[in-house]
Amino acid sequence: MSLIPLGFWAASAGGGIGYFLKILFGAGNTEQNRSIITDLDGNVFSAGSTASTDSGRRDSVVTKSAPDGSVTFANSFTGTGTSSFQSLKLGSSGDIFVGGTDTSSAVSRGPGVMKLNASGVIQWQRRLISGYSDGYEVALDSSDNVFFVGRDYDASTAYVAMLVKYNSAGTLQFKTGLNSGGNDRFSGLALDSSANAYASGTGED
Repeated sequence: MSLIPLGFWAASAGGGIGYFLKILFGAGNTEQNRSIITDLDGNVFSAGSTASTDSGRRDSVVTKSAPDGSVTFANSFTGTGTSSFQSLKLGSSGDIFVGGTDTSSAVSRGPGVMKLNASGVIQWQRRLISGYSDGYEVALDSSDNVFFVGRDYDASTAYVAMLVKYNSAGTLQFKTGLNSGGNDRFSGLALDSSANAYASGTGED
């Protein structure tokens, strides 16, 4: 695999720079790191996209690095079209949940969720086929049920703010939406202790 820059700074609590990690996949096209999180052991996980793999498209990327900055894995995922992860969360057993947008053709763009194990191996992936739609933020409850927000295209109402729930095995539990008469989307998501979901975003009258 060739190399691309996909990096982040690691700073101490006092503000000092610990290290700068630069994970490389290819040859210098535009790269995007959209989400970063740490676990209790100090491992660092990041998600985004790269345009520098051999697929000729933008591919989703997930990385894991040890506390000393050494790379545990850096995996890119090539579909039938452009894809990008926007959000990353860790499950109760160390599984990795990522969400974003996948474009499988020139006329089909849909939100997608993927579950990987702690070694970065795909356990399941789900994509909603709904035209020109996008996924933004993922949240997990205590049972690793997956909540996902974005925007869903409806030809009669333009974009609808969307909330989706999958169980931990990837089975769709519900998909619901909210439209104020224009182009709406949910981009923020939080869960309370009872797994009630709170979504925020933008709307047009």
